[in-house]
Amino acid sequence: MRWSGRSGTIEAKWGRRVGGISEYKRWLSLDEQIAQLKVKGVQFSIMDENAARDYLFRQNNYFRITAYRRNFQRHPSGPKMGQYVRVEFAYLVDLAGIDRVLRDLILGMALDIEHLAKMEILQLVEINVEDGYSLVRDFVVGMDDNERRILDGEIARNRHNTYCGDMVRKYEGHFPIWVFLELLSFGKLCSFYRFCAERYGRRDMVENYYRLRMCQILRNAAAHGSCILNDLTGRKSRVRTDEQLSRALAEIPEITKGVRLKKMSNERVQQITTLLFTYRQMAQSGEDHVYQCEKIKSFVERLNRSRPYYSDNSLVDSIFEFIEILIDKWYDIR
Repeated sequence: MRWSGRSGTIEAKWGRRVGGISEYKRWLSLDEQIAQLKVKGVQFSIMDENAARDYLFRQNNYFRITAYRRNFQRHPSGPKMGQYVRVEFAYLVDLAGIDRVLRDLILGMALDIEHLAKMEILQLVEINVEDGYSLVRDFVVGMDDNERRILDGEIARNRHNTYCGDMVRKYEGHFPIWVFLELLSFGKLCSFYRFCAERYGRRDMVENYYRLRMCQILRNAAAHGSCILNDLTGRKSRVRTDEQLSRALAEIPEITKGVRLKKMSNERVQQITTLLFTYRQMAQSGEDHVYQCEKIKSFVERLNRSRPYYSDNSLVDSIFEFIEILIDKWYDIR
């Protein structure tokens, strides 16, 4: 495919090529979207077609809302083969709504975790009587050329930022630790956190680093508005569940080993579980903790509000139950 513009023609390998021509899916009108959903077995008895059409026009788009169909079974054979089994459009809308609440919760918890990770680093500086500059210098010197180039680029882009540009301009090239921490992305903060943990022999922080990385991935997905709950089917996760987290899950009587392994096989559920555990470990008191616990309580209430929708969907219902058990055991939200 070719992109043309004032700067010339840019070659790009986008789209599936058939006979030398890129093949694209045609834009469907709202009526065609409804018709397509009906062909796939989606029903409109709870939310009628007019309400669904308005929803697709004003609140969400067809591509995103249909992504939640992955959580429902299809007829394996017979005249309805390939169609979804007892799926209402209202169920898809409901999952999208729960997802929106979850993304908000993830972002709040991740921001607190990021702040607390910075505080742990500053505590190390205090305990080990660092001067506030050598730690930053040694971290940067230890990077390879590509890593350093990326870091320099991230900091340079903030040079004229309304909120932190003055810090970049004032300390550029010679950042003290308390300024450096304010300029790091979550990803770079995780790397710096591990560097500090290894420098001072903090095994507990090294272990926490891997959990922070998982929280960062989930936080980035939420920050970019990605669907979180649109594919809850079990599969082999690319990352092994953290040992400390596994032990904490094993201590919950309501969660059997089989359930634990099955739920942790889905990376999304694994990441949500890791976030809940990491927040519980790092934020055990304070005003922010109380605030987040209230949001967690609201999220559980939102889950339960529509649980009857999924009474015959063991996948969705069991994962909602799993998350509720974790929150009940790890957080005092009554």
